Amino acid sequence: MKEKIIRRLLSLILMIAFWGSEIFKAGICNEENILLKLQNKYLPWKREIKDIVASEVIELTSVTMEGKFMQKGEKIRFESNMGKLKIVKFSFNIGIDLFNTIMIYDGKNAWIVSPILGKKEISSEKSKDYQSRTDWIKSVFNPTAKITGIESVDGYPCYVLLPKPDTYPDDKLYFDRENFNLRKISVTSSKNDIVILLSDFRKFYKDIEIAYHFEIYNDEKLVATVSVTDLKVNQGLSDSLFDINNIEVEEVNLFKELEKFLKPIDIF
Repeated sequence: MKEKIIRRLLSLILMIAFWGSEIFKAGICNEENILLKLQNKYLPWKREIKDIVASEVIELTSVTMEGKFMQKGEKIRFESNMGKLKIVKFSFNIGIDLFNTIMIYDGKNAWIVSPILGKKEISSEKSKDYQSRTDWIKSVFNPTAKITGIESVDGYPCYVLLPKPDTYPDDKLYFDRENFNLRKISVTSSKNDIVILLSDFRKFYKDIEIAYHFEIYNDEKLVATVSVTDLKVNQGLSDSLFDINNIEVEEVNLFKELEKFLKPIDIF
């Protein structure tokens, strides 16, 4: 009697193990199929889009500025324009664009350029790290990328992709289950958590849609919103646009510029 019970228990354990392994295999197969469909969706972007030019309006906590984003391969150039400095209280403008800034990433190194800062190189490790972690198109085709499940983003069921599970296990990309539109980017580090929520999707290239509006959160606090006003591809951007040596800047001492206007003013 005992032997029969033991045999039945062993049979049951083997059956559970067998079906568990089959379910596991099916899950892996399904995840691989999803990843393949995702890659097929964005394959024209990877193969056919040589460069991108986007005009943007960026709203920070207390400042609104215009921006121009340019990308060619791994190279990036971003120009921001906050206009001329205005001192409303005394009703005058400083006649120089003190807060116009250019950021350059040439595929290896990054710089920030402005009249106040001059040319300042950003840590190469930081620039490479940031670029590799935010280039989501490249991440989609990363051989180690994997789908881990489904989560909701603003009510939309989304596949969760770990773009680099070996090096950044907490970074996640969220793709809409219905159309594979990217709805959320999550980048985690020891210092802070960056989350980007994307919306207002419009036809971008062939059957690919891209977000024209996104919100950027730092540790759950909204720090910026970006609205794309114009978007073009394959404009034949020159490599010289991404060469720091081709950018000239006249450095300005902010306090001296302010001094010119504040000295003659008699507020009494």
